[in-house]
Amino acid sequence: MTIVVHKGVDLDAFGSALALAHVFGGKMFLPEPKNRNVARLSHAVQEWVTDSVEGNVIFCDTDSLGNWKAEFIFDHHGTVYGANSSAVAIWLEDCGYLQKMSENVLELLMSGIYEDTGFLRYHSAKPWDFAAVSSLRRLMKRPFELDIHVSPPLSESHFKAMFKILERQHEIRLLSKIIDISYIYEKESEGEISSVVQLLQSMQDINAYVLLVGSKSRILGICRSDETVPLWDLLQDLNPSGHKYAFVFRKRGNLISFYETLPDLLRSKMLAQTLVTEVSLSKMVLLKPCSVKEALRYSRDYGLAVVCLQEERGLYFITRHDLERLERLGLGESDVLGFSRVLPCFEQQDDLAKAYPILRQRIPLVVKKDDEFYIATTDDLLRQGVVQFYENRSEVIRVGETLYDQIGSLLEHLSKKGLNVYLVGGAIRDYLLGKTPDDIDLCFEGDIEKICLALDELGVGYDMFGKTLSVKCEWNGTKVEFTRARKDLYKSPGVLAEVEPATILEDLERRDFTINAIALQLTPGVSILDPFQGLDDLKDRVIRLIKPWSLREDPSRAFRAINYKNRLNFSLDSQLRQELTAVQVQGKPAPRVLMELRSLLRSSQVFENVRDVINFDLMRFFGRSFVFDERLMSMLEEFQQEQQVRTMEVRRIYELVTVILGLGFKDRAERERFFRLLGGAGRLKALSEKLEEEGTIGNLLTDWQ
Repeated sequence: MTIVVHKGVDLDAFGSALALAHVFGGKMFLPEPKNRNVARLSHAVQEWVTDSVEGNVIFCDTDSLGNWKAEFIFDHHGTVYGANSSAVAIWLEDCGYLQKMSENVLELLMSGIYEDTGFLRYHSAKPWDFAAVSSLRRLMKRPFELDIHVSPPLSESHFKAMFKILERQHEIRLLSKIIDISYIYEKESEGEISSVVQLLQSMQDINAYVLLVGSKSRILGICRSDETVPLWDLLQDLNPSGHKYAFVFRKRGNLISFYETLPDLLRSKMLAQTLVTEVSLSKMVLLKPCSVKEALRYSRDYGLAVVCLQEERGLYFITRHDLERLERLGLGESDVLGFSRVLPCFEQQDDLAKAYPILRQRIPLVVKKDDEFYIATTDDLLRQGVVQFYENRSEVIRVGETLYDQIGSLLEHLSKKGLNVYLVGGAIRDYLLGKTPDDIDLCFEGDIEKICLALDELGVGYDMFGKTLSVKCEWNGTKVEFTRARKDLYKSPGVLAEVEPATILEDLERRDFTINAIALQLTPGVSILDPFQGLDDLKDRVIRLIKPWSLREDPSRAFRAINYKNRLNFSLDSQLRQELTAVQVQGKPAPRVLMELRSLLRSSQVFENVRDVINFDLMRFFGRSFVFDERLMSMLEEFQQEQQVRTMEVRRIYELVTVILGLGFKDRAERERFFRLLGGAGRLKALSEKLEEEGTIGNLLTDWQ
């Protein structure tokens, strides 16, 4: 692996390249440097320098592009928090790798910070610059002395470039904020673009800039904003060609880990530097297979959030929250292993690169060390920063812009009140699928009184619903509903759950399918929260359960799965298919089941829905004598092919499909009970008798006309 830099490389890129050489165990190709500080300090790191390019290539910036094909381009400008070397230093410290760097590399990183900030004297020097310098000084064993002032001399080309930038300043609106933006092409700066950046940082409060490199044009874009800004998108109308070199997705004063912006290769390399035993772990006690009730008692007695079990086939785990849910479902005497997930175990010499994909699935980290087991739960790993569920993809920005266009001033007011607000459920799903929902469903963490107080201050009328911890209002013609993040407590299958306040993660966990368990944080920042990989399932167009017993808690979800499948044109996950046929039905169907069935029968996909209800035997919810034979299937297909269906009222289609389904009950008492449950029993019974007598849907439609 060779890290390539160009001969005009500055100290910050030089330090970044050297850090990469350490990480990859490679060397740095450094032509004779023009920068006097780089030339001076490069002699101290000759063991990391090579005069040939071998193996895979990483470029530290696109000025280094030569005749080699790069595996990756590392953007050392990927931060707006003062000096670029500050971001590199903070990144390495976050990854636990800065302490492993040699003294020479620490000196180079320090020099890079001094170069970009004028020895921390420029107005643009940020708190993170001082924090990075402080961290470096703590680790350096010998005093650091650099008495060369590295600020550039002003030239005529500098003044020309500054004039161009001032001349082109204009305002745009993004996320309901007014943002000043400007730009300059490299050819207009007469090769002084790097110095222009330095001047701008020293003279103005520049929060973001981006370099775009193409075969013909290189652009410096300047932006002033406190908001997260996709500057590449803003400059696209300038038609930059070629590689997208640097992007800025940052909010000033709130550092997002530099580590998360790296390519997967770099990320995996950094994870490989940390052994699983370097994570804070607790000693684990393993339980033998037992019942759900016994496992729950054990977790309560010892205050365990997760119960781990061991049997001949390996290790398993289940959370106390899930044990409580299972007990409420009447499954306390069941074998707990039937509801537990496999718990992978890592050896102490394994690194996080191996464990990370599994940890992202909300599976605890278990390490075998000296013949004993140690564990860190998902919450432990979140607190330690080992895993995270927040992401910033391009679709996040687009949805954020849409929401801020609609209710931006409302969100800003809520943000000032310290409320964390999220777009959740079907609303975020529809936005990500390119649809615009009629209403905006927002979830918030905190007291419901704070939402009411904030609306009162804005003079907005609202209705509060204490049972569901929700508030409904209208903002500039848009219907908005705020619901407190909550946990659902199902005391028996199918009944309305009791609710308790909870965190946003707990709120997402209570939901039915992964595609509905995504949240878009809107205040104080814009980020996607996706703990169950619902974004991947949206992309793959798959409906997947969050928990295998979700249908047992709420059987109406079985019908909802069919609704989503046909309305969104998605497929059903194999586990969900199995649960659809296995979920048990006892007693009278719950009102929510009837509501979901009516929704299926009134849908524009009614015929596809009915076939799925039959194929998954969901009519067992309403009686045991149901048999949908070939005669009834022919009748359904005949009805679907009738020309009149296209213009027929939804109510009539609903009645006739319901009647065809009802004829599947061989027991007439069950048939009449089915009609009573759905309402309009007298009319449905009369239609069913006529259809049974006629034997064909065509005659019934003719008589109906």
